[in-house]
Amino acid sequence: MSYLPASMVGGDFCTVHPLRERRLLLGLGDVSGKGIPAALTMARATAMIKALVPQLRDDLGGWVSILNKQLAEDLQAGRFIGMTFLLADAATATLRVCAAGQFAPLHFDGKNWEAFPTANHLPLGIAADITYRADSAELKPGDLWLLFSDGIPEGRSLASEDFTLERLRSVLGAPESSARPLEWLVSKWKEFVNPERQHDDASLLLLDWRGESPPATLEISCSLEKLAQEREFVERWAAFAGFDDVTRGQIVLSCDEATTNVLRHAYRGRPGPLMIRAELTPTHLSISIIDQASPVDPEEFHGRDLSDLRPGGLGTMIIGKVFDEVEYQTHETGTTLRLSKKLPRCP
Repeated sequence: MSYLPASMVGGDFCTVHPLRERRLLLGLGDVSGKGIPAALTMARATAMIKALVPQLRDDLGGWVSILNKQLAEDLQAGRFIGMTFLLADAATATLRVCAAGQFAPLHFDGKNWEAFPTANHLPLGIAADITYRADSAELKPGDLWLLFSDGIPEGRSLASEDFTLERLRSVLGAPESSARPLEWLVSKWKEFVNPERQHDDASLLLLDWRGESPPATLEISCSLEKLAQEREFVERWAAFAGFDDVTRGQIVLSCDEATTNVLRHAYRGRPGPLMIRAELTPTHLSISIIDQASPVDPEEFHGRDLSDLRPGGLGTMIIGKVFDEVEYQTHETGTTLRLSKKLPRCP
């Protein structure tokens, strides 16, 4: 989410609500007017949305119709809200889209950014008897869905040129956008727009769909025959976290070196219990490798200088180069090696 207000108080807002059965509701809205009156309307709308969320099932259009009826009865004359909703369902890998006086989302399928073809209805709060409907799309890992308010394409330069929808798609389609599309778009928009003449709030909300998460843990016997399962586990998590092919290979190689060190130094070449645990935070992917062997001094398998040209001994150096944080924790019954790497879309 990125919010770029035209003044200290504005009327753009977003809503994100996790629902039961692995579903997520997202919405980006723009209240008519500006300043404190728009902000007060926005506050009432967000409270109403939160109150109605428990009623949402599969029919997003029907739910928006109920929301619109209540807003039409509640808002003062002349007030309305342009808003687009997304309902993501992980269980069925589907996305439902309902646009009410706001732009359809832009969809990135791994190659191109295109406006999703969906019906556009009147903004919320104008008339109580409007029937809203939603369109559906398949959710695929790697898909991006971008919601944006009209302040983005209508942002104006010093030469009084609008940013436009065409420029928006062009900026997103640039090679530099692939790693961090939201940050890249915001930076190019700020370069274009004259900050002293920004006439409207501008907001962006990005859904980065990665599919359902892999299992959080893997328990295997630490042996050469079983380490292929560890490599597959790490590969799935690195892909889910959004790393590119080259970086995924580096992460898998580093974790393979770490588990090989456990087998060689902690278990002295004999099989033993091993647990691999993955954790994804908003900023990092962490892989923990947990053994039950007698604790080993990490200095026993420290890396060596690259100028020392002989086989072996580079595993620890590789791990330190690939991961941002490397932490050893010894316990009475073994050791935990925690490896953390910053996600590709984090600055």
